[in-house]
Amino acid sequence: MNEICCECNQVNCNCNISIRQDQNNSKSNILKDSKSESLITFFKCSTFSPKINKIKGHLSNNNAPCILGLCETFINGSISDNMLLIYNYSFERKDREGKKGGGINVYLADDVSYKKRHDIEVSEIESIRLEISPAKCKPFLLNFIYRPPDSKQNCVDLYDAQLNIADFFMFGDFNINCIMNNGLLCYSNEKWSDIMNKFGLIQLITAPTRVTKNSSTIIDHTYTNNTRHVARAFTSSLAPSDHYPVCLLHSMNFHISKDSKHTVIKYRLFNTFNENNFRSDLLCSGLENVETITDQNSALYLFYIILNGVLSKHAPIKEKRIKRTHQPGWFNNNIKQIIHERDRLKRNCDYKKYKTHRN
Repeated sequence: MNEICCECNQVNCNCNISIRQDQNNSKSNILKDSKSESLITFFKCSTFSPKINKIKGHLSNNNAPCILGLCETFINGSISDNMLLIYNYSFERKDREGKKGGGINVYLADDVSYKKRHDIEVSEIESIRLEISPAKCKPFLLNFIYRPPDSKQNCVDLYDAQLNIADFFMFGDFNINCIMNNGLLCYSNEKWSDIMNKFGLIQLITAPTRVTKNSSTIIDHTYTNNTRHVARAFTSSLAPSDHYPVCLLHSMNFHISKDSKHTVIKYRLFNTFNENNFRSDLLCSGLENVETITDQNSALYLFYIILNGVLSKHAPIKEKRIKRTHQPGWFNNNIKQIIHERDRLKRNCDYKKYKTHRN
């Protein structure tokens, strides 16, 4: 099959762009990643709560996406943040207010540096905007959007105010069909097409994202105004709903770089731990709510979240930089005590004894 250039939208062009679009009938694993690339995945969830355990399982995989966006989560204020937590991931949520449906959740691996950009969000648009700061690279904006199929035509104008910015990527279920016409990508909404052309946005997804017995449409899109760091854009047939996930492999390393000379360990500091205060806070933590949850996995997960929350208040987690995780075999307690004594003598300016211990 001929590939569509994401720079000029022409078939078999001469642009030197290393972007490949895979068809949705491939066996591509949406969780596949590589050391030099970071995976972003977005899909329509169609009710998040019943699928949270399955998504937790996917994100526990070593090669899970570093950023996962979900739309149509159908969650509201009655569902607490504790119920949405996933180990090793932080998350941002935007619930639809005033009526049912909608909602967006974004999960980001703990070592992805980001901040939420409320200042450039438009309240009338169902979206979450994040500024991602890759290691040793210029930050860029990431936008996750859901546009309901019953949106009015004048709502398209609201997107105009969101797009006049620096490097960014935009993922979303736009409910606007992207049509292949003589090798060119066209849109079923003329006003939307004008906005995309106005800002020079490149739509990277060319395979259908929603397939039924009677139709095949591309209504889930991925846009960018700079393809330099795009390694690959594709869809996957491993779909948790009636829409295929859209995926993008970014060539930047989103993860915070580690010091090659040292290792950082985490430990709990019990120096000021008070057992009575700990028990008192635990009684007021809502731990009894665990017994009301029928699903064993969800109950256990909530138990750990509450317990760790209270424990972190009284015995906070600290980080310490060390040169090695294990001491050599010859390093025993006697040598450790001698080293401590040597350091004490130096602090007390007893240099005569210090020289003896030093040697």
